[in-house]
Amino acid sequence: MRSLYLFPIVLFFAGGIQAAVAGPQNLFTDPGFEHPRAPQGTFKVFGPGQTIGPWTVVGASGNVALTSTSFVGGGFIFEAHSGQGYVDLTGNCDCGAPSGVAQTVTTVPGATYQLTFWGSNAYIPGHGTTSQVQVYVGTTLIFTSLNTHGKGLDDQVWKKFSTSFVATDTASTISFINGDPNGDFMNGIDDVRVAEAPN
Repeated sequence: MRSLYLFPIVLFFAGGIQAAVAGPQNLFTDPGFEHPRAPQGTFKVFGPGQTIGPWTVVGASGNVALTSTSFVGGGFIFEAHSGQGYVDLTGNCDCGAPSGVAQTVTTVPGATYQLTFWGSNAYIPGHGTTSQVQVYVGTTLIFTSLNTHGKGLDDQVWKKFSTSFVATDTASTISFINGDPNGDFMNGIDDVRVAEAPN
């Protein structure tokens, strides 16, 4: 009988430990761009105003490409950082357009939020050797990432980036915008996260 009483207590403590390890909740929905999915081995293009699940494509021109992790092009392998999909901010126009994706999350004015994401670069001379992502909260540019990795490799290389911001409203629209020039055809993002920073 005693073990029956101890069982819920053990579960309670195990749950508490797991919650502590997991950290604050990610406010983004579908942070890995898994739903919907691009057809296996290829990509699907979305233009400004269209949606990819909970994400809205933004920008005055250009497009983005929801890409399957098994996509291969030009002898290069373009795998997701994790899961089955990611978004290429250069889309299929490769025209240097400031296109991207955005999502609005609930925030507390005055609170600090930690934002992380993985950005990819494929080092392809003549078609781009660096990848740059501009991160906005509302209309304010808060961070610019730069990934220069991948020289000599035949696949894209993912790098983790991190920044923080102080919310000014009860809702914050966070955008990830292509910062690559015309002719660059890879600038991926995956596994994005935003959560209130611990006190």
